[in-house]
Amino acid sequence: TGEDPANLIICQLAKWKCNVPRVIARVNDPKNEIVFKALGIDETISSTRVIMNVIEQELPSGGFLPLMPLTGSHLELIEAEIAPGTPSAGKSIGSLGLPDGAAIGGIVRKGAVVHADDTTKLLVGDRIVVLSPTKVEADVRKALFG
Repeated sequence: TGEDPANLIICQLAKWKCNVPRVIARVNDPKNEIVFKALGIDETISSTRVIMNVIEQELPSGGFLPLMPLTGSHLELIEAEIAPGTPSAGKSIGSLGLPDGAAIGGIVRKGAVVHADDTTKLLVGDRIVVLSPTKVEADVRKALFG
């Protein structure tokens, strides 16, 4: 059903009253997965997570994704991937012309965190996290992707 409480009760009835050995429940709110497992449900399938995974797979690589605003400030975290053909690939961070107040806070390269300073070159495949004032998000995108 589309209701987590109903799904939980139905699955518990199947497991405890009908002696079904393995029960799989549909969970609409991913936060409820832990509750379902704690209450004896063997497996859960989160329709929300399934849809989210499909959307993520359809997003183009080399993306620019504002992640979240930072509470109590006018700043946000942005994630970007340096894909083949990205203008910033091969350039040093200092030469990118990031707007005032924006900084690359971290680089993940081949699964490892790389310390970033002005001389660090961005490579194809790098995933970067940028801390930036919200008002200059478009300028950050332009500095990275042209």
